[in-house]
Amino acid sequence: MNSDIKDKILDTIVDMLRTPIIQHRYGEYPHVYFVTRPKCKVYVGSGSYSNKFYPIKISSQKNQTLTIGKYTSIGDSLNLIMSGGHNYELLTTYPFRYLFRKNMKTFSSGNINIGNDVWIGSDVTIVGGNKNIKIGDGVVIGSKSLITSKQKLDDYGIYAGIPVKLIKYRFDRITIKKLKKLKWWDLPKQFLINNLELFYEKDPDKVIKELNKEINKGINK
Repeated sequence: MNSDIKDKILDTIVDMLRTPIIQHRYGEYPHVYFVTRPKCKVYVGSGSYSNKFYPIKISSQKNQTLTIGKYTSIGDSLNLIMSGGHNYELLTTYPFRYLFRKNMKTFSSGNINIGNDVWIGSDVTIVGGNKNIKIGDGVVIGSKSLITSKQKLDDYGIYAGIPVKLIKYRFDRITIKKLKKLKWWDLPKQFLINNLELFYEKDPDKVIKELNKEINKGINK
């Protein structure tokens, strides 16, 4: 057996060992993967994905909703804590009702809405409070960052830290406004594939102009 075949066999074995036993996927290819099936409602837009070898961990309740927009890239081991919290406003944070089964209701938080074209780095944690969490379109979140319900992540902002802080915006205000109006993620998938190289242009204004030209030619969103 030559070395190339041995390497392929070893790679296959490693991939099998790294793949979680329990795994649930949502959305179209390339899919968003969860370690366990979420209790909440889940909506995933076209093109969004996560690493199946390091899927999303989530704690949630049936009355909650997780929304992930289109073409969002989710890094390894995203942790979504939407429920199971402890109410620190009470005399004790100890979960007497839950543990002694007199009342199985847990202290749950609001919903989580992740926008379109978002890039979430590896090992990010999103902790819900009593309010909904909204991550805007085009947002970038640095690895190992912490997001809480007290924070608002504006469109096309770059955030990092514990808790996250705004580092800078990806583009100027005028360009962001144009991108929000364009909503390229709503264009037909085949059109996006056919014009793939356009998205690798470094000048965002040029891309916006070219896309608008195609839209004016009759491309339906």
